[in-house]
Amino acid sequence: MTWTLKVLSGKHSGAEMLLDKKHIVLGSCHERADCVLTDIGLADTAMQITVNDKIIAIKELNDAKWYINGKIQRSALSSLSPYNVVQIGPVAFTLGKVEATWPTINLPQQKRFRFPWVGMLFSGLLCIGSLNASFYSSNNSLKNSDTSMAPTKELLSGSSINNKHFGLTVSEQDGRTLVTGYIQDRSTSNTARRKIEANSELPLIWKVHRVDKLTTSIQTLLNEHNLYGYDVRVDLNGKAIVKGVVLDQLPISKFSTSIVREIPGLSEVTFNTTKASEVIAWLNHNIEKIGMNGIGASSYREYILVSGKATTLQKTQIHQLIDSANSKFGSQIPLQYQPFIDPEGMLPPIRAISTSLTPYIELSGGQKYLKNSVIGDGFTIKEITEDGIALLKDKQIIWIGANG
Repeated sequence: MTWTLKVLSGKHSGAEMLLDKKHIVLGSCHERADCVLTDIGLADTAMQITVNDKIIAIKELNDAKWYINGKIQRSALSSLSPYNVVQIGPVAFTLGKVEATWPTINLPQQKRFRFPWVGMLFSGLLCIGSLNASFYSSNNSLKNSDTSMAPTKELLSGSSINNKHFGLTVSEQDGRTLVTGYIQDRSTSNTARRKIEANSELPLIWKVHRVDKLTTSIQTLLNEHNLYGYDVRVDLNGKAIVKGVVLDQLPISKFSTSIVREIPGLSEVTFNTTKASEVIAWLNHNIEKIGMNGIGASSYREYILVSGKATTLQKTQIHQLIDSANSKFGSQIPLQYQPFIDPEGMLPPIRAISTSLTPYIELSGGQKYLKNSVIGDGFTIKEITEDGIALLKDKQIIWIGANG
């Protein structure tokens, strides 16, 4: 019997893969993974799956949060039963026998923290791209500091209280050595703690926050609200900056406050982000500058779409603009070109399109409309071609194909 893997959510939802060997790696990297899923938030090599005739074993490779049937897994290694649903980042999948009759499979609700005031806003929002976290460096970090240190009892005498060492504050509290502050990572933290303990004659209270751990915690909260791929930076004062593209309706101030409240050690979270409407305005300005009539960018569901009937040259120019926008603003909201899209709103049935000397469209009731006429729920006719018509509504251009 042969095992098959079915993708249940994410960019590749509905895809299937026959497992023709005992071990496969699932991830986003074409060179390193056997099952390639190019969703933002999925590591290059996310999971290793091992199968034989009787069992399925799965190993998470990057210390990321993952779930089986909606239950978070505390171990990186687990066994699966057929049709168990595995969820990691934006991707959910299951495994079963090709020859068997499959049951109905539903995505389970993950048991995890959610901000109640954004639950409705972000449900169903999937963003495609790649996860990228970076950190501020500090001249006060252990790697760049003087490793010599006077004994703690000397540091705490007189005016030496609250002196900075390794970027940390060392002080005395109730007969104990209190160490507070921020440090870059686990290795630096362990080394600093050993140095301070070796020079202290008092019991140690260690209240130090790691920058890498704070960064991961912020990314985890963003991911749990389907906000993938944002650049998160935390400095050695506990201040975080989040960069990328966000939907206009994201309540940034409330979101920032809740993140600070949920993650101990964070002093401030700033969203240095660009709204989707700003990206759309930038695209439309450059489209107009190039002179591509009848083509425009607009917000469509959870995407930014450039739509309109384009020539081969124009398609090349559009894709160059999309690449430039992703590079300039970020790719957290999917941005793509699509010639025709369905309109949002009431549009009367169109019977025919005439591209005679004076182009017009004819509705099912026999009414005929020329360019710049308004039809339906506020749609202005901008272009009439043999391939379809371009409609303008709320500053958004919508193309409808001749057969659509």
